[in-house]
Amino acid sequence: MLPQPKAEVRIRKNQALALRKRYKVEEIDSDWDQVFIDYIFEEDLIESLLWYGSNVVVISPITIRDQIINRAKGLINV
Repeated sequence: MLPQPKAEVRIRKNQALALRKRYKVEEIDSDWDQVFIDYIFEEDLIESLLWYGSNVVVISPITIRDQIINRAKGLINV
């Protein structure tokens, strides 16, 4: 069985409380914390993270980061 992929995600301090409860949070600096999120389906992860808006930033994988950026731009242009 292949290892489950993980996404490296930064979370703005005091935001995205559901993610903070579900995953181990590592402090990065005074503004951001970091979590590693296991996922099976990219689409589910993308939809989940879009809900948090600018309070989360995907660091990796870059393919998911790019998809989130493109979808967010699409929402702005609607």
